[in-house]
Amino acid sequence: MKSQNHNTSFLETDSFKESSSTLKYYPFTNDFMFAQIMQNCINIAKELLEILMDKPIERIEYIDTQHTGNYDLCLKAVRFDVYIKDSQNTHYYIEMQVGDYKDLPKRMRFYQSVSDTELLKTGQSYRELPGLYIIFICTGDPFGKGLGLYTIRSCCLENSELLYNDGANKLVFNALGSYERLSVRQKKFLKCITTGETQDDILLNNIDEKVKEINEDPGWRKQIMTLEEKIRDLNYYAREEGR
Repeated sequence: MKSQNHNTSFLETDSFKESSSTLKYYPFTNDFMFAQIMQNCINIAKELLEILMDKPIERIEYIDTQHTGNYDLCLKAVRFDVYIKDSQNTHYYIEMQVGDYKDLPKRMRFYQSVSDTELLKTGQSYRELPGLYIIFICTGDPFGKGLGLYTIRSCCLENSELLYNDGANKLVFNALGSYERLSVRQKKFLKCITTGETQDDILLNNIDEKVKEINEDPGWRKQIMTLEEKIRDLNYYAREEGR
């Protein structure tokens, strides 16, 4: 695969959007496709997590996709695209976000609250609350400051030297932002998200092939299209009830 080619595997171009003349193409940025690959290709999931974190990950102990956090039936649930636990008991919630950045900070706050409630069991000490990373991969800039990566942690405004280490970290990648402070692999990944160019990178080529393979699976396509239809129906009825 030549690095100059624009691969539709990473992009959802107009020519592949659902119409009467062509089947809908599910790119890697589609949350169902993203979850499918991360769940079933552990090597891809591990390497992509290493790129996002810019450090080696010894081993992935557990991975789940479309993970629903809901600690009380009376409270609002949240569905995470990908949930990963590594061998150091660090937990990662990863979201592929295409547009719709409304209320992203409060959304991440809610994600953290749900995650913390799940991760700390009754009777456990607060010291046992594990490290947590909430990672959003955005195809646009949710904060409008042009950064390729926004690293968000709690801090003390009165004393910037105070180390307020609550173990919670939020990483928001902006595929359209400046790549100046990013690693080489992070730059390649985000560029691929925006242009579709795999740049002869082994991981990106593997993802590209997996996306094409899954798109050609009629069973998977039928399952996802049915699920999408159910989600559209739920959204429609929710809007109707809200009127």
